[in-house]
Amino acid sequence: MPDAAATYVLHTVLAQPREWRAIGDAAAQIDAALKGIGGELYGAWRSQIGRPRDEVTLVSRFEGAAEASDAAAAVLNVLPPARASSARPMRATLRPLDGAPPTRQGNYAFRTFDLDAGNWDEFEALCAGAWPGFESAYDSQVIGLWRFTDAAIGRAEA
Repeated sequence: MPDAAATYVLHTVLAQPREWRAIGDAAAQIDAALKGIGGELYGAWRSQIGRPRDEVTLVSRFEGAAEASDAAAAVLNVLPPARASSARPMRATLRPLDGAPPTRQGNYAFRTFDLDAGNWDEFEALCAGAWPGFESAYDSQVIGLWRFTDAAIGRAEA
């Protein structure tokens, strides 16, 4: 079963030009700020595949939605100066199975999908069916498929 009871928050930060490292250097402070409100830093990644050079992706994890509502403010309070940032709540669907952060080295790709809510079940089934072959063919691991919980009515976003 996926870690569906937890609430994850996708934080997308556009660092100052060539200053993404400062966000990585602040990871311990970011994690401490999140722990102060009942969460934790699940992971931090520098843009690698198809995203702007100075973009940093942070994912935080909370046991419930109430604590997660303060995640954006907690991160912003300790974040080095950035050009822009956003935060969106989400829940795990197929993966991750538990709250253990990924530890495997490699390239991470973050993609979003916007579809009619009525197509969600088929989309999820296609992902579940495709991942085993993809992972074995490319020595890779899909760490998660999260569904945004703030999508517009009638829409499903992952």
